[in-house]
Amino acid sequence: MSKYEVIVQVRSARDLAHKKLIEKPATYVKVYVDELSEKTETLNDLENPRWNRTFKFMVDHKPKLITFEVKDDRTLLPNIKLGNYKIDVDQIMFEVNEPIKLIDGEVPLVDTNQGTLDVSVAVQPYGWQNDNNNNINSNVSNVFSFRIIINRTKSKYDE
Repeated sequence: MSKYEVIVQVRSARDLAHKKLIEKPATYVKVYVDELSEKTETLNDLENPRWNRTFKFMVDHKPKLITFEVKDDRTLLPNIKLGNYKIDVDQIMFEVNEPIKLIDGEVPLVDTNQGTLDVSVAVQPYGWQNDNNNNINSNVSNVFSFRIIINRTKSKYDE
């Protein structure tokens, strides 16, 4: 059984559909790699938040599903869901022998009428090293556009 490192960057969000309430937005992103999760810090009073956070997940198997949940954590109504985005890695990813960048750029949020999330996701074998200080390979043949693939196929994880 191979181990993998999943590197997720959550850079920013744009045009989020905040509910117009008395309180200002308090936005964060929760990232799931299968059953593991991490959360960005909550940013207050920002319509277009910028987190610039990188998370590293170590998994004992090829990841199946990567999920981004954008939420608003106000005092009166905590954890309001503003949208999400799922990458069904299980359907499209093959054996990983070197670093592969899965997505790098803005993705449209679903379960909402507006908003995008700027993210980067890469997967590499655990302990992989190269001459470039473990940087993700930027070879064009290793870059996939999940935006096109996921919008055309329904994931088994969709409800």
